[in-house]
Amino acid sequence: MKIQFIAVVFALTACGGSLSDEQRKKIREDMSQHKIVRISDAEITAAAFATGRAALRIVNQKQNKAAVDSLEKFCRIKWVVPGNSNAKEIEQQLIEAYVESSINGGMEDNVQKIGTDSLLYTMPVSEKLPDGSENIKGMWSIGFSKKQLILSLRK
Repeated sequence: MKIQFIAVVFALTACGGSLSDEQRKKIREDMSQHKIVRISDAEITAAAFATGRAALRIVNQKQNKAAVDSLEKFCRIKWVVPGNSNAKEIEQQLIEAYVESSINGGMEDNVQKIGTDSLLYTMPVSEKLPDGSENIKGMWSIGFSKKQLILSLRK
C-alpha cells in the first residue's frame, strides 16, 4: 500500500505537472494515516470498555435501528443467558462467573482478550430479588476486532 502510494506521488510529480494544494493536502493526510504509532494494551482495553459501554447505550435505546445496524458492522453483539448452549465457551465461563459473583456482589463489566486479534466486552444484567439477592437475567457480549479498535483510536 505504501509503495503504491509513493509510486502515485512520484508519477504525479514526474509527469511534469505540479500538485495542487488540494492534492498536497490529500497526500499529507494519507501519509499521517500510515504513520506508525505505538498503542499500549491498556489503551486498547480502555477503548474496548468505552466502545462496549457506548454500544450498549445504543442497543438499549432501541429506537435507532440504523445506529444498531451500523454498529453491528463494527462489532458482534449477542445476548447470553445462563445455560445457553449457543454461547461460546468463554461466554459460558463469564456468565457462570457473573452468577457466582451475584451471590457475593460486585458484578462489573469486563474485557477479555480472545486469541491475538479480538477482544470481548461483557456486561451482566441482573434484577434485585425481594430477599436482597440478585438474579442474573443474562449478559451482553460484544466482540471487537483489535484492528478496528486500534483504527478507532487513531481518529
